[in-house]
Amino acid sequence: MAAAAAAAVLSSGRFYALIGFEIHVKLATNSKMFSLSSSAPAQPTNSQVTPFDMALPGSLPYLNRACLDAGIRAALGLNCQINKISHFERKHYFYPDSPSGYQITQQRYPFASNGLFHYPLLLKKDKLKSSTKHKVYKKRKLSP
Repeated sequence: MAAAAAAAVLSSGRFYALIGFEIHVKLATNSKMFSLSSSAPAQPTNSQVTPFDMALPGSLPYLNRACLDAGIRAALGLNCQINKISHFERKHYFYPDSPSGYQITQQRYPFASNGLFHYPLLLKKDKLKSSTKHKVYKKRKLSP
């Protein structure tokens, strides 16, 4: 019944489906987005951290110029409008492996917007943000 009602509303022309994609990429840079520490893979745990990565009081982020340049090249390749004003902001939420309790992002004022991919996919925002490393869970047997 609900499916038939939804089909009737969609066919009336009052609504349309809008599908969005969020695509993540890992940039091939020597250091992290907001830190001078190395981004080399397969290193020992906690061997590539700075005071900012550990969220120590008074530590400040350092914008990696190579990441910014790569983001601008990607935005130009997607025919984005490069915005004259953009800024970073904190998006607060808890992750067990994120000591800071926030993510640096460009949620409201991205450096580029309104790009177009080769197929009819409209790009609404291109933003730079920091992210924690992948979570690793060891497989273990659960006893009954």
